[in-house]
Amino acid sequence: MTLNKALFLGLVSAWALAGCQAITPSTDHQATLEAMPEALVSVRAQGNEPFWRIHIEADQTLELSRLGEPDAFFDWFTGTFELSDWRSSRREDLALELSAHICHDTMTGMPYPLSAQLSYQDQVLQGCAGDPADLLIGPEWHFMTLNSQEVVTQITLNFTEEGRLFGSGGCNRYMAGYHLTGENLILSAPASTMMACESSVMRQEQAYFERLTQVTGFDIDHHNRLILLDGHQVLLIGEPTP
Repeated sequence: MTLNKALFLGLVSAWALAGCQAITPSTDHQATLEAMPEALVSVRAQGNEPFWRIHIEADQTLELSRLGEPDAFFDWFTGTFELSDWRSSRREDLALELSAHICHDTMTGMPYPLSAQLSYQDQVLQGCAGDPADLLIGPEWHFMTLNSQEVVTQITLNFTEEGRLFGSGGCNRYMAGYHLTGENLILSAPASTMMACESSVMRQEQAYFERLTQVTGFDIDHHNRLILLDGHQVLLIGEPTP
């Protein structure tokens, strides 16, 4: 299990965030455990206005970067745990709180799996944390409509941790690659098998493949649906397969 997936299970709190737009996820993305894992692998969190970034390394070194300030480093203490709050073993005035609520970066709109709050030197700063890929990986997404019409055969999409995607276009199996930048989700042109199906199914499949190549971003809505976007235009809406 990756760190961010473990955080999904272990980090739950109820405070409202002003620095990001919070969406309450379904129970697939939110749960409670009695304790957090003792050994954290890596944590990344960041926010804007003013810019700040935190990276907790595997050796538990915390790096804090802020605009116009020298980077600061702390030894990070993992033995004390209160809900979703960790504190530095050496600096009582630094605390990072993570919450399993989807957060949108206020500059780019990119969704992140966790919301973050940094308290440091009498400042309380809001932001996002985790890896956006964790919102994509795991479920098999299926699409019920295409071009505002119901699909005639099932269309599916799966994302892998290795940057690949695969599924069914309704007739043929396909595969492609994906890449997440700080601002966009980019999908490569899919390669598929060469089976022939009814003309309506083939037209649907070709339209779906064309939509995939137009994707520039994504979101997860309140119903835990995957929204594939071209800018602000909705291209596809996928639901997780039960």
